Amino acid sequence: MIDLLDIQIDIPHKPFGADRVILREHSNIANAKRLSKKVALFADAPDLLVTSLDNGQKISIRCSPLKAMQGHNIFGTSNLRELGYHLICYVLETMEIQASNGKFKRWERGHYAIHELHITYRLGVGSHLFVLRVLKHLLRKLNVKLRPAWMKKGIGIEFNSPNTGVSAAVVN
Repeated sequence: MIDLLDIQIDIPHKPFGADRVILREHSNIANAKRLSKKVALFADAPDLLVTSLDNGQKISIRCSPLKAMQGHNIFGTSNLRELGYHLICYVLETMEIQASNGKFKRWERGHYAIHELHITYRLGVGSHLFVLRVLKHLLRKLNVKLRPAWMKKGIGIEFNSPNTGVSAAVVN
């Protein structure tokens, strides 16, 4: 199941949101300005982060798409292309941003940039003891670069890409 999705689309729009200036560590020089806004797709839905980029030429959407669209991520689809397309449609409709039919057709075919993706697979394990055995096995057998980090809460592991620090997959 797709647990987190960070996508970017090309869509001219009027810039929106609160200013965020990105600073590099140990530097006083701003290298980018972003305008972000928290958006809920329906009443009482969890917020998702929508960012206006490149002076109103691109939009970034970051959220747990299942939570944003259905209020939970207990179950849902793993179809990335379909999920991304519907997320884009709902966000643009909620924010009243117009797009051409051609753009919608491209997004429906999956033509958008994916900057981060977390995938969750839930395993029926039966007991806490079994989970601990699986985690110990992974710690012993996995390549050092891909060795999991213990999660801060809950029982699970996180696999990180060795060169970027971006999560490759998350098991909760």
